[in-house]
Amino acid sequence: MYHGKGINVNPEDFGITQAELIKIQDEGFIRYVQRGNKLPSIEYVRSYQKSLKEICLDPSTDRRDDSEYYNPHGVTPTTTFKNDRYLVCFNQTTGNLITGDKQRRGKINKFDQINKINSKK
Repeated sequence: MYHGKGINVNPEDFGITQAELIKIQDEGFIRYVQRGNKLPSIEYVRSYQKSLKEICLDPSTDRRDDSEYYNPHGVTPTTTFKNDRYLVCFNQTTGNLITGDKQRRGKINKFDQINKINSKK
């Protein structure tokens, strides 16, 4: 959810800061909550989901069911929605969101060429 700003969902409009969202990402959700930190509001979560859905359903968005996401734990087969500004990536096995954010032109171009996200190749 810390990518919200990249898809025009400002966390401060929903009572949480970007720093708090990054802290959730860095610490992990469970540890963050166990330490008594506040959660993002359901309104923020819904707004984030709505923005991702709009990107995925936009007629200018290309859907690819054969892309791959590279992370420190290995490679994950993904379904990726891509347009000229955004990549939204879902794990094909679980359906879970992996990432959804505005990307630099170079990253979009690389994805167009090799159909992989975060690949070092």
